[in-house]
Amino acid sequence: MKQSFFSRLINHPATKKFGIITGSLVVFLLLLNYLIMPWYVNSAVVVVPQLAGLSIEEATAKVDEVGLNLVIGGTIFDNDTKKGIVLRQRPFPRDEVKKGRSVYLFVSGGKPVVTIPSLVGQTVSQAKLLLARNDLKIGEVTYVPSSIGEGKIVSQEQLAGSTITFGARIAVQVSAGMESGSIEIPDLSRLSLSEAEQALKDLGLEVGKIEYKAVQDFLPGTVIDQNPTAGKKLNAGEKVDIIIAKDAQPVTD
Repeated sequence: MKQSFFSRLINHPATKKFGIITGSLVVFLLLLNYLIMPWYVNSAVVVVPQLAGLSIEEATAKVDEVGLNLVIGGTIFDNDTKKGIVLRQRPFPRDEVKKGRSVYLFVSGGKPVVTIPSLVGQTVSQAKLLLARNDLKIGEVTYVPSSIGEGKIVSQEQLAGSTITFGARIAVQVSAGMESGSIEIPDLSRLSLSEAEQALKDLGLEVGKIEYKAVQDFLPGTVIDQNPTAGKKLNAGEKVDIIIAKDAQPVTD
């Protein structure tokens, strides 16, 4: 027996699917009207507290008191605010919001830092450019005697590779070249090794490298040459190298 048009329409899969969708929509609207909206309308309204200037722990306690949720929205570097202190918040203080809403905080990351470059071997002008590229500045420049080329940086106050805040100044020591000392070197020729050591010690100097050389015109064990030579000037603690005579091989016909 043939089904009527309406029977076929009612039993068609598309019609059934449409009916399910329609029914689900009706149920959702009923829930929205009688459950969700009344809950939303009747849920408590709270005032957002002032959180800027508090630590994360203090801010958490504040929002918990009024039934809000805390979310860290981001970190902002700030030269004037200690790391971990709240800088900004959304919603704003004294805004009225539904209980259970999230409050987004933006927290200080402290002072921004940069890695210190190595300045040793650079000139002051080169160091200034290198530091500027790293948002740093040259600090106090002092000149010291050094065997490193005159005008080159021999040391820096903060170690290369360590971190420091943006805009900080790096103090450096710069080579002034070799400086002539104030102690005049005595003539050590023909002194014994022990006499030469004592003569230098009395002046605050030391014997450096000792070499031996066979000669005929000097007594064995006496100084025949020195470096630096007599009359030159050194600083206290510096050394004088000497050459000591030793027995010469006899000359045979």
